Amino acid sequence: MVCKMFLKVQPFLFLLEQMLNLESRLSMWVLCQLSWSPIGAIMGAALVMWMMAIIPYALAFAAGAMIFVVTEELIPESQANGNTDMATLGLMVGFVVMMVMDVALG
Repeated sequence: MVCKMFLKVQPFLFLLEQMLNLESRLSMWVLCQLSWSPIGAIMGAALVMWMMAIIPYALAFAAGAMIFVVTEELIPESQANGNTDMATLGLMVGFVVMMVMDVALG
């Protein structure tokens, strides 16, 4: 009788053992991954402090790249279907709003 019960419980015990083993391996993996987070944060903060003088130039380069993309791709595409007046007016109004917000919000 006990042997028959053990045979019924044995697959459950095997699955339980496998789940605990998997859980402990996953826990160790998560702890290994979490241990690198503070190190990466410190390295990132040090890199930002070290590159502080270059950040304005990098942002200016990014802005220039965005202007290039807008000039090369969006403006000709907006004027392709005969909407040249409306597209040009929208560009001018958007630019004026952007400049006013830049000066007003500093």
